[in-house]
Amino acid sequence: MTSEEHFAEIKSRFGKRPQDLDGAWGRLVVTGCTDWATAGRKAVQNSADVTTPSIVRSVAHVAFRRIFTSHSGATHVAIDINGTAWLWGRNEHGALGTNAPDPVSGPVSLLNSSFYPANTLPSGLSQSPIVHAAIGRHHLLLVTEAGEVYAAGANAMGQCGQDDLKDLHAFKRVVAGGIGKEKAIQVAAGINYSLILTTTGRVYAFGSHEKGVLGSGKTGEYITGKGLAFQEQPTPMPVRGLEGKDIIQISSGQQHNLALDSDGYLYAWGYSALGRTGMGNQVDLLVAKPVSQFAQTNVLMRASYICCGPQNSFVIDGQRMLYLFGRWKTSGDGSSGQPWMHPRPVHEIQAYKQRLISLGGATLFAVADDEGTNNVTIGWGQNCTNGELGLGVDQRKSATLPIRVETLDGLQILDLAAGQNTTYFLVRPPHALEVLEKLRKAVARESDGTPASTTSSDVWSQLPRWPETPDTPDICIVCKEDRGETDPPLECDRCEYPYHLSCTDPRLEKVPDSEWFCDDCLADSGEQRAASSGKKRKVDAFEDQAAKGKTKAPKGKKKAR
Repeated sequence: MTSEEHFAEIKSRFGKRPQDLDGAWGRLVVTGCTDWATAGRKAVQNSADVTTPSIVRSVAHVAFRRIFTSHSGATHVAIDINGTAWLWGRNEHGALGTNAPDPVSGPVSLLNSSFYPANTLPSGLSQSPIVHAAIGRHHLLLVTEAGEVYAAGANAMGQCGQDDLKDLHAFKRVVAGGIGKEKAIQVAAGINYSLILTTTGRVYAFGSHEKGVLGSGKTGEYITGKGLAFQEQPTPMPVRGLEGKDIIQISSGQQHNLALDSDGYLYAWGYSALGRTGMGNQVDLLVAKPVSQFAQTNVLMRASYICCGPQNSFVIDGQRMLYLFGRWKTSGDGSSGQPWMHPRPVHEIQAYKQRLISLGGATLFAVADDEGTNNVTIGWGQNCTNGELGLGVDQRKSATLPIRVETLDGLQILDLAAGQNTTYFLVRPPHALEVLEKLRKAVARESDGTPASTTSSDVWSQLPRWPETPDTPDICIVCKEDRGETDPPLECDRCEYPYHLSCTDPRLEKVPDSEWFCDDCLADSGEQRAASSGKKRKVDAFEDQAAKGKTKAPKGKKKAR
C-alpha cells in the first residue's frame, strides 16, 4: 500500500464508529442514577443507584444498535435493530414527545400506542426508521432514515425549530429555513440550542444565540427590564466559517461545538471559557474556526472522531490516540483553576488504540483495543456520586486518573453514552449471531458480514439485571412440579420465570448456550403497554421495581435454582 493509499484508508474512517461494529447489536446495560426526577438535583433520591453495570430487564430481549443520552440532562434514547426508537427518563417540558407522567422509568417504544397514540405522531416519524438522536437539557431531536428531523420538548429559544416558542409535548418536524429540503444525517444539542448535519456536509444551527453557539457571528444579547437576555432563533441557519467544508461529524457541549471535516480538520465555535474549544484562549468564537492542533500536514495528526462534554472535549486522532481539553476535574490540574487550554494527549492510556469515547456530567469514558483481549473500557472523573463509573458495589465512585472498568472486562462494547449522572453501554451477548438467526424473521437489516461476538459467556452470565424482579415462582410455571436436581428448571433471561426443558414449546433438548427468553417475553414487542383484558404484564412489574431502584444479581447458571 502506497503512502497515499494509506492516508486515504485512514481518512475513510474519519467521523465514523469502528467499521467492525457495522451490523452488530447489543443489550442495554446501565450504571449510575436511575431516579430521573432527582438526577443532578439537590433532592432526596427515591431509589438506590446502580453501582455495577446491569442489563436493563424490561428490554433484555431487545436488540439495540445505538444509545444516546445527555451530558446535561436525564432523558435517554436507544435505537433498536429495526430502527425503532425507545425513549425514557425525565419528561419535563415534554422532552419525550408525550403527555405521559414525568418521569418515564424505563424504555418505551415509539410504537407504543398508549404513550404515543397514532394521531400524535407525524407519519414521517412513525413510518421511517430512526438513525440518530440528540438530547439537550430539556429537548430531544430524532433523525429518520429519510433524512427528516423531528423535535420535542422545551422550545423557549427555538431549539425545537418551531416559531411558536411554546413547549412541544408531541414531535414536530423541523422544516424552516430550507432544512426541510435537505437530508439530515446527524444532530447535536446543547443546553438550549440544536445543530443539524446534512448529506451535503452543511451544518445548520437554531435556538439561543448566547455565547455565539449558533456560529452566526453574534451573541444576540439585549437588555430587558429583568436584565440581560438573548435572542431566540427558531429558523435553522448555516454555521458561518464552515462554508465549502465537507463536515462529516458534529458534537455539542453545554455551550460549545466541534465539527470534523472529511480531511480530518477540526473546527470549533461558541463559549471558549476554560479551554473547551481548544484554542488556547478564552475568547468566545462567534463563527467556526479551525483548531490548529489538528491542522497538520500529516493526516495521522489530524482528528478522526470527536465528542463534546459539558465543559470539555475529546478528540481521537488518525493514530487513534486520545486528546482532551477544557475543564474535566473539580480540583487540581484540569480544573477551573488549571484548565487544559490546548488539546493534550491522555498519557495514562497512550498505549491503547481508542475505539469509542463519551463525556458525561462528571465522567470521561473510552473503549480501546487491548492486544490479546476483547476490549478495555476506561473511565475516570472527579465528583462522581451515583456510581456512574460502574466500578462495582462497595468500590470507590470517583477516579482522578483513568482506570480500567473491570466490571466490563470480557464484554464486547458496541456503543456507550455517558450522561449527567448515568452511563449506558450496548454490550454484545455471546452467541449473538446464533440468537439472531433464531429471530431472523422478526429482525431487519442485519449485516451478513458481521463477525461473531467476542463476549465471554461466563462473564455475561454474571451480569446483574436491573431492576430486581418481583417474587418469581420456585417451580416450573407450566407443570407446577419440583423435579429436584434431576431436572432443574430453565430461567428466562428476562423475567426469570422457571420452565422445565420438557415444558418449553417448542421443546428444548438441552440448556441453550445462548440467551433464552420465554414466549411471553419474546412476544412483548413494546408496541402496547397493557393487554386489553387489563391484566398486568411482566414488564409493568419491572417498571414498578425500576421506580424503587432495586438491582438483582443473577443466580448463576440459568438452570440452577
